[in-house]
Amino acid sequence: MIERSKQQEDRHTPVVDGERSGEAPPYTSARFRGKQRNPLKRLIPFAILAAFGVLIARQEIPAVNDWWQKTFAPDEWRARDTCRKAVLDDARERHYARMLASGKVHKTADGPYVDGMRIVVLGTTGAEETIGYTCYLDNDGQLFRLTRTSE
Repeated sequence: MIERSKQQEDRHTPVVDGERSGEAPPYTSARFRGKQRNPLKRLIPFAILAAFGVLIARQEIPAVNDWWQKTFAPDEWRARDTCRKAVLDDARERHYARMLASGKVHKTADGPYVDGMRIVVLGTTGAEETIGYTCYLDNDGQLFRLTRTSE
């Protein structure tokens, strides 16, 4: 067995340049030698962009708005859904009806009511006709009264 001196072993040991003298390796810059950045900070711009995307989608896409209300305001969603079904059942030509405004839900002691619900239906002359509705529900969420107003 051949014995080697300390210098020979050091020369053949793989090390990065500058490691022996206490210097940082040459491939790192000064700003990366310090404390590492939190990787979650890189996600902040994407999270802000996603939040704006959800807000815009909620305003522009009815299905997203419906999901949002069903998830975060289920009582109001149930009231609007019950009234929407009653309004579509009341429409003369329900196959050609579309919702213009879903109305605003108001809470009272006797139950909620939805005011300002508007639909557009195909009239008898072939022109579109706008019809407004106010819908009253009892405390159990059942339809109490549906009031129709032509606009």
